[in-house]
Amino acid sequence: MWQTVMQEAVASAAYVQNLLLVVLQVDYHARDAGAASPLQHFWSLSVQGQAFVVWPLLFLLVVRRARAGKPVRRPLIAIIALIGAASLTWSIISTQSQQEIAYFDTAARLWEFAAGSLLALALPLLDRLTGARRPEDGQAPSHRTLRALTGWAGIAALLACGVVLDVSSMFPGWIALWPLAAAGAVVVAGHSGRRWGVDALLSTRPAAFVGDISYALYLVHWPILVIWLHHSGQERAGLLDGLVVLSGSVLLAWLVTRAVDAPVRRSRWLEARPWRALTAIALSFALVAGAAGGWWAFLHREQPQPPVADGPSIATDEVATIAPPDVRPYGWQLGAQWPDLPERCGGEWVPESGFRHVNCQQLLPDDADAAKTLVVVGSSHSRQYIPALIPWAEQRGAQIVNLSMDGCEFQIREEQTAYCDGYDAYVLSYLNQVQADIVLTTATRTAPDSPEEVIPDGTEEAVQALLDRGIHILATRDTPRWETDQYLCAEAVIDTGAAQRTPTRAAERTSRTSTPSRIRPPRSPRSIRQPVAEKAA
Repeated sequence: MWQTVMQEAVASAAYVQNLLLVVLQVDYHARDAGAASPLQHFWSLSVQGQAFVVWPLLFLLVVRRARAGKPVRRPLIAIIALIGAASLTWSIISTQSQQEIAYFDTAARLWEFAAGSLLALALPLLDRLTGARRPEDGQAPSHRTLRALTGWAGIAALLACGVVLDVSSMFPGWIALWPLAAAGAVVVAGHSGRRWGVDALLSTRPAAFVGDISYALYLVHWPILVIWLHHSGQERAGLLDGLVVLSGSVLLAWLVTRAVDAPVRRSRWLEARPWRALTAIALSFALVAGAAGGWWAFLHREQPQPPVADGPSIATDEVATIAPPDVRPYGWQLGAQWPDLPERCGGEWVPESGFRHVNCQQLLPDDADAAKTLVVVGSSHSRQYIPALIPWAEQRGAQIVNLSMDGCEFQIREEQTAYCDGYDAYVLSYLNQVQADIVLTTATRTAPDSPEEVIPDGTEEAVQALLDRGIHILATRDTPRWETDQYLCAEAVIDTGAAQRTPTRAAERTSRTSTPSRIRPPRSPRSIRQPVAEKAA
């Protein structure tokens, strides 16, 4: 996970962590490391930082009006309401179509800041209309009981939000009105003058203490929790260790607030000259970036390769029972392990036209006289077989062409996703051009939440289209889906020094799917299975 941690450390220091997470969410090659990042929660601070750059720019629009002595409250309300309405509209649309991106998208979150700003601008008017008072005024506010009940209703709604709503899949669309309205209710209720009012609780010294360290508490609680779960091997903290984690987080947050946060915020020396504050910011960023870059260079240094013995070290009918000293490749090297071919498509194998997200590659050079041409089509689940094909091709002088498109299976059907639309026609056009002898493609699909391995709609038609062209087919099965990260499983085996003998539920499920009887047949089994069996290379 070090590669992810280093990337997120620099992104957090630059207040672009949310943008990095958007890239990782939509990056087809992004690997699930099997554990949460200890810095992932900084995405919300990045959104805040970006919003705090936009808001002063809005204030500049009314500076001239303010200097002329004219009121600026209504113009600001109009400007912020317009931005809030546009952001809310985009948030609703984006959450429905690409929720994993919208969750971290500043544009889809700005309306939440706009709502708080509108409340701040409208609060003086609301206070006058409702007869609000401050504790130091010495007068009781109007509607005291209603204020107390409104405050408690807001607190109850805030606490219930995380219990009732599936925050990870529903936000940040219109449903985010719930916590915003709940927080707004507490603010509007204000001072109730009742002993049992929520304002009485929030005014106590323990509550004020939590408020004082809240920023630092947000910074440190998640890393401490993630590190503890990683160390203990648990998915969740229990009651006892959860209390310990929470207590440790509060203690560390208090120390950070006292030793770092408060001294920096209250430093007259830094405020005396703008260049001093900017220098402190630059040095802080350089510290994070330098540490991350140095650790990156250390991990990616040249590694001594172990000597390779002559011949296979394990007979084909034997199973390894002794764990190797480490896992190769190392975890931070996995991003570079995607199979590629050495040559860009050229000569008679160059496509007549390009296609989005298709990086055409070939094994032999442009002027090679290939005995056969094998084309790999479909998603990366087809592409993964390229290393196994290379020795076969080299022995026979065959050309391998990688025409795969990550995230897009080779299927012929009327309804295609916008991402894959046109890929089937592009593949068939290329196969007509190069007169391919063999095509390798994945013909089944597995799912992490289903024991069945199915032949997707459109696969039968795609296979038949190849057979009609006299092309031999290597129809491979899809990759098994596991509940646990298999790389981490291998690391755990090596750490303990012994093989894991108890199969996981995922392993048991995958072993069940390995029998053909578990594969759901297509609409016409004979048209796909019998010809493939007869003509497969």
